[in-house]
Amino acid sequence: MWLFTSVTPDQLRSRDLRHSLLTYMQAPPELQGTSPGLSSVPQDEQCEPFDSLFEQRVYRKIKECGYHVVPQWKASDKRIDLVVVGETGRLAVECDGSPYHSAPDQIRDDYERERELRRAGWQFWRVRSSEFALSPQDSLAPLWKRLDALGIRPGVTEEPQGQSGSTWSPVDMDDADPNTDELDALLDEDASVSLEGA
Repeated sequence: MWLFTSVTPDQLRSRDLRHSLLTYMQAPPELQGTSPGLSSVPQDEQCEPFDSLFEQRVYRKIKECGYHVVPQWKASDKRIDLVVVGETGRLAVECDGSPYHSAPDQIRDDYERERELRRAGWQFWRVRSSEFALSPQDSLAPLWKRLDALGIRPGVTEEPQGQSGSTWSPVDMDDADPNTDELDALLDEDASVSLEGA
């Protein structure tokens, strides 16, 4: 989305929806979720928020390579096992194996969910637990190539530098009647702008 404007956030009232849109575009909210440190994700004991020990082990391998990984990413009303985030994009990583991806109904539901999320623009990469158990390095080799092709690099977790202006916060839209004087001033301001443009 491109936003063209001739005003700056300090020229608008903080409760103005235009202020909200402008500050959102200048400094969008932080990425969803967090990327736990390796020390807080054990190798052999399942912990929150992961669904399985296999998912944790895949997470650890990706994290060890320096990538920013968010477990259990919420997308609409669905969850993605792992999302690798970089400066230029993100990739959903699904961990297929027991206990969540073994029954035919579970497999079908999983692919239905993926198909819906692909329609929303998500890209997926899958790893099977049997391949990972045989050789974690070989099973993840295609992932490194895919991340590289998408421009997702290790170690890039900071927000882009050089963003100026206010930080975004949602406008609180209460049900109370607006101040009549403030509303009249806004209407007068809008009327004078349209007269100048005529």
